[in-house]
Amino acid sequence: MGSSRAHSFFDLVGAKCRAHGVRVS
Repeated sequence: MGSSRAHSFFDLVGAKCRAHGVRVS
């Protein structure tokens, strides 16, 4: 584990969740 791609993917998902008002830990 240690892929920048995975990090970016989660970052994008987190941003979308934030837009919806969902908090992800």
